[in-house]
Amino acid sequence: MSFLERFQKYKQVIDKELELFLASAVKRYKQSINADVYQEIRDYVMRGGKRLRALALFMAYKALGGQNQDVARQLSICVELLHNSTLVHDDIIDRDDKRRNAPAFHIKFQEFYKQIDDQNEVKVRRFGESVAILAGNILYELGLEVIYHLQTPDEVKSKLMEIYASTYRKVNEGQLLDLAFEDRFDIAEKEYYEMVQLKTGALFEASLLLGVTLAQGSEEQLDTFVSFGIPAFTAFQIQDDVLGTFGTDKWGKNIESDLREGKRTLLVIKTLEKLGDADREFFISTIGNANATSEELERVRNLMKNCGALGYATATAKELITRAKQQLTIEPSLKKEGLEFFEAFADFLISRTY
Repeated sequence: MSFLERFQKYKQVIDKELELFLASAVKRYKQSINADVYQEIRDYVMRGGKRLRALALFMAYKALGGQNQDVARQLSICVELLHNSTLVHDDIIDRDDKRRNAPAFHIKFQEFYKQIDDQNEVKVRRFGESVAILAGNILYELGLEVIYHLQTPDEVKSKLMEIYASTYRKVNEGQLLDLAFEDRFDIAEKEYYEMVQLKTGALFEASLLLGVTLAQGSEEQLDTFVSFGIPAFTAFQIQDDVLGTFGTDKWGKNIESDLREGKRTLLVIKTLEKLGDADREFFISTIGNANATSEELERVRNLMKNCGALGYATATAKELITRAKQQLTIEPSLKKEGLEFFEAFADFLISRTY
């Protein structure tokens, strides 16, 4: 079975588990705003997504010889719920109107409120964003609920809870750094990696650690997956940055939004290092400018390509993936299927176009 065949097979399994869990959550409320919110949570999560984090958890468990695949499948959805919690909040922070080619959560509930009062723009915006913040919090708790009801020894469950909770803190700390970077033009590459390892890497790393912990793996096995995860998921974020600026319609988000928001991606950091004074002045005045024209943003992209920043970013991602795959070969206890999966998984992280 090829990687993509295995990927689709397990994705369908995880999607089915998510659907069952969220359908049960929706049934808690028959009327009121809570009923609408839970229905939208279900629709939002099931709208799409690659389920990479859930797959990483499930396959880390299998790679260590875990036998209870039903429990691993059930646990895997907790990271998808946590991931979607962060996405709901991210879209508010980033002022993104779309997620997966559909309205972002806060936009959906702004439209909901317009049915009550479409004249007060301040109230419309406040209602939509407030509901989305609360929905994101609910999604986080639903992930905890998954772990709480898991049929596994209490000492294992306690470790799973600890990993899950501490991961949410790390993701929020990474988001704080990302926000603080937006007004700076002197960010070092090292700072970017520190932010990425919190905002993006922490949840991916946790997915691996949850799978290893459920399998009751050794400290050496935990270390192997951490050593794999840090470079692999840094590369994932670099590819995300590239797609967020140079992506196609498959991306599911506006490819101008990262530039308009002034996201300090590796592309931006390297471009700022390499440009001459005149181009640098234009670049600085354009990124982070919500009113920048599409023509101006296209010039920004061309500067990124022509100065070598795009080439540097893609080469760095490839180098990180090579380093990640080397870590897997150090651990002799990995099952053959698991080793092959994570090697192909690593390649997919930077070859994907969506």
